[in-house]
Amino acid sequence: MKSLIPGYHRLFKKMRDNKNAASQPRSSDHGHILLFIKEEGDIIEPHSSAKPDGGAIINPAIIEYLETRVHNIRHNSKVTIEIEYGGKIPDDPLLPEKLIKKELKTTILVSSKQNRSILIGSLLLALAGIGILAFIGKFPSLNHLYAFNELFVVVSWVFIWRFVEMFFFDRTKLRFRRMKLLQIFSAEYRIKEPDTAAQ
Repeated sequence: MKSLIPGYHRLFKKMRDNKNAASQPRSSDHGHILLFIKEEGDIIEPHSSAKPDGGAIINPAIIEYLETRVHNIRHNSKVTIEIEYGGKIPDDPLLPEKLIKKELKTTILVSSKQNRSILIGSLLLALAGIGILAFIGKFPSLNHLYAFNELFVVVSWVFIWRFVEMFFFDRTKLRFRRMKLLQIFSAEYRIKEPDTAAQ
């Protein structure tokens, strides 16, 4: 058999080596994100308070950008966010980090509450669906009322399917987003030094 497949051993040795290499930690596991801020005014949401300690809110575009960039970074990887200023560096260069973390605290808390609500709602739907099926099974006389019986069966399966959708899909999406937000929250923030050679 081996003679019929030239390079049999080499092929499988290469596959084994690739598999072993994939399981080893790589330097690329450390996620690096460059956050470029053209002007200081781009940091704060235009309609919020301009004072950082007086209710200022981070520009939502910054959070959206970071979510997009962190999406493909492994969930167990440490993330570094390097802030680069296009103009004059503000008095508080780490203001973006403070406002990002302030916003994410609220978002992560809301996400946890949503996850709990979805869990409770999905379980109630499952109980309602199973309860309707049990009700139909308890009264065999309902089998003669074909339309009535079918209506209850359809409603029960709609409830059960919605339970599956909420419990497995909605909660998974929410957990994934929360995990990515936590990566941004716990990231190491650095200020990129201006390139003096280019000036």
